[in-house]
Amino acid sequence: MNDDSSTDGIPAQASTEGASALRAAPRDGDALTLTCDDLDDEGAGLAAHVGTRVHVAAALPGERVVATVTHVSSHRPEAWARLDAIDHLSPDRRPPACAAFGSCGGCVLQHLDVAAQLGWKARRLGGALAAHAVLAGVSPSE
Repeated sequence: MNDDSSTDGIPAQASTEGASALRAAPRDGDALTLTCDDLDDEGAGLAAHVGTRVHVAAALPGERVVATVTHVSSHRPEAWARLDAIDHLSPDRRPPACAAFGSCGGCVLQHLDVAAQLGWKARRLGGALAAHAVLAGVSPSE
């Protein structure tokens, strides 16, 4: 973090912009402070902000992040944002093994601990199976 941080570890500018953005749904260019609580189907962090699901690539569940909104859906309450800073790291964050992580688009969960990846994948698969009555009793195993 740089020297222009506020006392809570968020850059002063992002904190001010985030505070004003709390009163309204996110718009393109808004800087938001978010706490991710899940991953979406693409492996991006998910956070809630004023009734809007915000997808933040490279963010992990349990992380408090500063992100800039890059797109807001005109069809549903969802937005996508660029990760600018991580104020609180997830205990499941690991250094990615590949030097191309983040730039090639493959292996989007390399920065997530293997056990946490398996848990996320099992929950996703379980949800997909439960959506079909004939498969509702099937449970994924590791």
